[in-house]
Amino acid sequence: MKLALRTVLRSLLAILAIFLIIFATVTWWLVYRPLPQLNGIATLLGLQGEVTVERDNWGVPHIRAGSVEDAVEAQGYVVAQDRLWQMDLLRRASRGPVIGNPGPGNPEDRHGF
Repeated sequence: MKLALRTVLRSLLAILAIFLIIFATVTWWLVYRPLPQLNGIATLLGLQGEVTVERDNWGVPHIRAGSVEDAVEAQGYVVAQDRLWQMDLLRRASRGPVIGNPGPGNPEDRHGF
């Protein structure tokens, strides 16, 4: 009897561990993956020279480039990274009520912007 109970508990623990791993993976995929890349090197097609983007303590990007065209290309990339959340929010708002937005009030009143 104890052996059967021990086997069942081990099986349940293994299933729980698998679900925790799946939950952690999905959480990373939905939360952390879409965040902008703030460190490292990114290669962009269309740049003729080297471009450096440094962010200050407040997250404001400072772009240094060899030409105006390269600076504009890098600025577009940085703005797109920073505003991805806004595009996602507007996509969700265009479908109907934005259920996940924070703030007090009646959820029935949240129909967009």
